[in-house]
Parts: sequence; C-alpha cells; structure tokens
Amino acid sequence: MQITLNPYDKENAEKLVRAEYGISLNQYMVMETKKLASQYLSEDYVSPETQSVIDQAITGNLKTTKPQSADDFLKDLGITVE
Repeated sequence: MQITLNPYDKENAEKLVRAEYGISLNQYMVMETKKLASQYLSEDYVSPETQSVIDQAITGNLKTTKPQSADDFLKDLGITVE
C-alpha cells in the first residue's frame, strides 16, 4: 500500500507524528498497520457456516463441483447475473 501526500501535507504530518510520538511518519504508519492487523487477526470474523466449510476442506471431506460456466460460478457465490 502506498499513500501519497502533497509536500505541504507530508511535512505537517511528519511534524505532528514526530511531536506526538517521537517517531517518523513511516514508523507510525507501520506501527498502526501492525496494530490493525493484530486486532483483525484476534477477532472472529468467520461465520459458523464458513468455519464448517473450512473444517471440511481441512479434513478432506469437502465435496466440490466444477462450474460449467461463469454464470454457474457466480450463481454458486449467490450473485445473480441478468
């Protein structure tokens, strides 16, 4: 991911982060990204239905079918094509 700031905003952001946290803007962004990743990984975002499919795949009991067309594939995902 890349965030581009104009020179004026970048300078202000650098000064603010350095004054507030004593680190560079890049270090701050890495710190925040790690925090968000840790939070995301620690929370349960998987529904019971999805977890069941994951468990079946891990144990080798998942039955799959090969879609015959793109429309079939999208229908399997619950997407209606008109």
